[in-house]
Amino acid sequence: MMTHGSRMQAPAFHLRWGIKKSLIDYVTALRDGTRKLSDSADESTTGEFQFSLADISRFDLASHTGVVQFRGRVEFGGHMGMLYVCISDPWLHMSAGSVELTVADGDFGDRLSLIVQHDGVEVSRNSTYQQLVIRQPKLTESGTAVFGEVYETNDVFDEMRVTLPLPETR
Repeated sequence: MMTHGSRMQAPAFHLRWGIKKSLIDYVTALRDGTRKLSDSADESTTGEFQFSLADISRFDLASHTGVVQFRGRVEFGGHMGMLYVCISDPWLHMSAGSVELTVADGDFGDRLSLIVQHDGVEVSRNSTYQQLVIRQPKLTESGTAVFGEVYETNDVFDEMRVTLPLPETR
């Protein structure tokens, strides 16, 4: 059973991420497998999950450093409640050549490190936006708990695509 958030026009600026294909395939094959999208999360026609841009005030669009905050929640369930995975309000923390993705952890505003990538980011631009591609992101040690310790530290997850405004030219 699948429940989706609003199917309105996708936000112009967003994080698009397939998360982990093997997880999606597994949950889809379960008789009681579920996925629920809420709080501005959506699913693209290619099966990737899309999180809308929430805040870029602490991010430098020219140097690609700082924190980009996204909004949305994707939940997976199955096995009569024994399987539960929640990706909520992802934030990208970017510095020179390094990316860390954190997610909301509980109701107290804590952040949990989920994914890291230390091999840089590919950047492309057109006349209206820029896209950052984060290839072969790896699961962190603390991130293994989010996935029920099914995946191990440094397991490679699906690439992430971030669509952001162009930097202002002065």
